[in-house]
Amino acid sequence: MGQKSVNNEKKEKYIDIIEGASSIVTERFLKPWLRIKWIFNLSRLRELSKSYTAAADAFYYDVIKKRRELFKQEKEKHSNQSVSDKLLGGGLHQDDNIDAPRVRPAFLDTLLNASEENANLTDKIIKDEVSLFMVAGHETTAFTFAAFLYLIAKHPEHQQLVVDELYQVFGDSNRPCTSNDFAQLKYLDCCIKETLRMYTNGPLIMRSIPEDLKAGNFTLPKGMTVFLNIHAAHHNPDHYPDPESFKPERFLPENSIGRHPYAFVPFSAGPRNCIGQKYAMYELRVVLANLLRWFQFSVSDQSAPLETTMLLMLKFKNGAHLNISRRSNIP
Repeated sequence: MGQKSVNNEKKEKYIDIIEGASSIVTERFLKPWLRIKWIFNLSRLRELSKSYTAAADAFYYDVIKKRRELFKQEKEKHSNQSVSDKLLGGGLHQDDNIDAPRVRPAFLDTLLNASEENANLTDKIIKDEVSLFMVAGHETTAFTFAAFLYLIAKHPEHQQLVVDELYQVFGDSNRPCTSNDFAQLKYLDCCIKETLRMYTNGPLIMRSIPEDLKAGNFTLPKGMTVFLNIHAAHHNPDHYPDPESFKPERFLPENSIGRHPYAFVPFSAGPRNCIGQKYAMYELRVVLANLLRWFQFSVSDQSAPLETTMLLMLKFKNGAHLNISRRSNIP
C-alpha cells in the first residue's frame, strides 16, 4: 500500500484482529443458525465482531490518512506539477522517500489520486478496497510456501527433479529467476499446483445463486447462498486417484487431458475469482525457484502428520517443521 511496515506491536495487533474476525466468520460457516441475523445478534459473537471490525477499520483509515498526508506534502513541494503526474510518473517512492524515483505507483496511491478527481470515491470505498487486498493477502501465500516446502522436503525424489530442472535452466549462473523462465519450469509448476490441490488455502467459498438451478433431483432457488467445498473437489478420487498422495505428475499436460476444468480451482473461478492469483503464482514460482537453487529441505520425521485447522483460511496447527541446509554445489 505504499507504506513502510508497521512496528512489531502494531503488526501483531493487526494479525490478532484478522485472526479473531476470521474465527467468527468460520464459526458462522460451520453453524448455519448463526447466519440468521437475529440469532447472531443475540450471541456473544456480535459484540466481538463489532470490536474487531472497528479495530480493523481504524487500522485501514490510519494507513489512508498517513498516505494522504504525503499527498499534501507532494502538492506543497511541486505546486506547478499535478499530483497525478508526480505520483503516477514515479515521484512517490514506496519507502516514503518523496524524492526517490519509482517504477509504478502503489495501489493506495492510485486510489487516492483517483479520489482527488472523483468525489464519489470516498474514504470508505478506499478503505474497503484496502481491506480486501490486505485480508486476502494475509498469510495466504506464506501458507502455500510452507506447504510446498514441507511436501518437497518429505518427497526428496520430487525435490531432486525440480532441482535438476532448475539446473537445466540456470546452469551455474547465479542470476535470479524471472518470468522469462516460467515456460521452462514445468515440473516446478506441477509441484506448485499439486501443493495447491492438497492444501487449498481457501477450502470453502460461498456463492449466491443468480437464478433457479437444477442440481440432481433438487432445485436450488434464486438468491440462495451455497457453500462450495473446494477441498472436497480437490480430493475427489474420480478426478485425482489416490488423492492423499503427493503426485505432481498429475499436472503434466499428458495427464491432464479430459480433466474437468473445475476440478482444480484453488483460486476459485469466474468473475469472482481471486483478484491476486496471477501475482500469487508469479511470486510462488520466483521465490521457490530461487530457494531450491540455494537450499536443500528435509524433514526429521517422515511419519509426522501435518495437522491443519481452518480460520476462514487453512492454517497449520503447529507450523511446518523443516531442516534447511545450503547446497554444496552452488556457484
